[in-house]
This record gives sequence, structure tokens and C-alpha cells, in this order.
Amino acid sequence: MLSAVGGANLSGMMDRSIGSTGASGAVGELYARHATALYALGRRLGLDEDEAWDAVQEAHVRLWRV
Repeated sequence: MLSAVGGANLSGMMDRSIGSTGASGAVGELYARHATALYALGRRLGLDEDEAWDAVQEAHVRLWRV
């Protein structure tokens, strides 16, 4: 089972989003909600700007493939 930060069920979030917007809309919605926080986490972990945005993009590409 996929889990989001705080123990929320990511699969359930995806199911609710997919129901109203389709799979691409669900991933887009998750990106819009979490990209900035993921970027900030990457920067705190020592990534430079480009590496942090690359990590955000890679995370969302992997999510899309799930």
C-alpha cells in the first residue's frame, strides 16, 4: 500500500482524484499540492536547485507509472 506523509492512504487519494479528473489529472493534482514541499525537502537534503527539481519530477513520473 502506498502511504503519504502522515499515514494518509495515497492509493485512496489517487482513487478519489481519478474518479473526477482521470489519471493524468490525479497526478497533476498531487504535483500541484506537493511539488514545492518535495523540492524544499530535496534542498534540505543537500541537492542543488536543478537536482531538487529533477527529484520532484522523477517522483511524479514514478507515481504515474504505478
